[in-house]
Order: sequence, then C-alpha cells, then structure tokens
Amino acid sequence: MKENHSEPIKTDFNEELEIIHDSDSGCQTKTPNIYFGRLKSILSIQGRGYISSEEYGEVHFFLSDLVQKGFEPQVNDLLAFQVKPSTKKIGGYVAKKIQKTYITKDEKIVIDKLRNSHIHNGVEPYLSDVLKNIICSDNEEVIYSNFFDDYIGFSDCVPVNDTDEIIYAMRKGNRKGYTKFVKNKEPLRTNCIFIAINLRSNYYQISTAYFGEMAEREPFDERATPISLQFWQNHALVFDSEIIDERTITEICPW
Repeated sequence: MKENHSEPIKTDFNEELEIIHDSDSGCQTKTPNIYFGRLKSILSIQGRGYISSEEYGEVHFFLSDLVQKGFEPQVNDLLAFQVKPSTKKIGGYVAKKIQKTYITKDEKIVIDKLRNSHIHNGVEPYLSDVLKNIICSDNEEVIYSNFFDDYIGFSDCVPVNDTDEIIYAMRKGNRKGYTKFVKNKEPLRTNCIFIAINLRSNYYQISTAYFGEMAEREPFDERATPISLQFWQNHALVFDSEIIDERTITEICPW
C-alpha cells in the first residue's frame, strides 16, 4: 500500500500548499491547504455567504465557488474551503472552492477530490449514511462495503467468460492503463456501495465510490497483485463509449 505523505510550503501571500502523493495517479501535486469552517450565513440575493473558521475568522465566499453541482449548504454546515487574498481588503482573505464534507463514525472529516472525482453517478446521495458507518482509526487507507436492505443501483462490473465480446480501452481522465470492457452485457442490480478513502494532512479524501462490491485493482495498477489479475480475467466493466478514449480501443489484451 502506498502511503500519502504531505508537507507544507509557503507561498508569497503566506498561504500553505500541501504536497500530495496521489495513490491513484502516482503523481505528486502541490495543492493549497484545505481549511474547515461552519457556514454562518448566506445572502442569496448578493450571491455570497460567510464561513466562520479558526484560522481565518469570518471569511466570505461567492456562491459560484461551490464545487458540487446542486449543493445547497445550510447554516452551521461544516464546509471545506481554500483561501485567496482579498482584492478589496488589505491583509484579508476570501474563501474559494467550497466543498461539502462528510463525517465518519469516529468523527473524521471526509471530502471529495477537487479534480477527477471518482464518485460514480448516483452514489453521492448515499455517502453521508455510508460514511457514518466507517471507523477510520487514522489508517492511511480505509476501504468499506456498505450493504443496504434493498437494491439501490447498478454495478458496472460484471462476470464474463470466453463467449463474451471483450475489448480494452483507456478511460478518460487520469488513468494510466487499459481497462477491460464487455459489450454484450448489462449492469447488474446491487444493494452495495463500495468506498475507499485516503488520509491527507487533517482529513480523508474519497479515492473512489461506486455501486457494487469491491473490484480488485486493475492489472495496470502498480499495486495490483496476482489476485487482481485473476479477478479481471473473469470480470469486466460494461462498455460505455462516454467514458473511454475511442482511439485506444483494442481487442488485444494489453496486460
């Protein structure tokens, strides 16, 4: 398991950056520190709101800086945010990239990635309930399967055999290798959501969340094991032209 290390560095305007080693992409990136505060008020007509935080006191933000589409925060909600210098007040700051937060059973804060989110379609409305069941215990990575009483969605990862129509292609986004797809099968109904979260400096970040039970790491992943390869020899994702780079399609197994 690759650990996520972070360390702060200073910028010209005294904002901290966090160096993150992304376990999904294998890349090292520098991103502004994430802060947390309670929503104090929203002035809808003016298109702005105010957050109260320990580090910056009361800072305002523009509603256009809410990251998640359709997210309508309520007063006293805990929000994640970054900061930038105010252009109107010397020495002041403005909150930006406002994110929804989730809380685990042991009261750890969880947020999504700002870019290349791997929360699959339809899963987000269930995340608050799922994460309330998780105990992190400060582990670097936490994986969890939450089973519901009824079907809640469809899993795109399905069993396959030699009679199925199989192709391989690279998915759009920050992917490093080829994924196996099946063209003659449909998603399967499921009562499960699988989620993986990774520890950052003072919060957890969602690595992936999808309908269905846990799928092994894809064979191109440097953390893949022989069990991973065996799993993908007998499983594939249901083909979806919207999520792949069609120029990469091949019928030859690349791994």
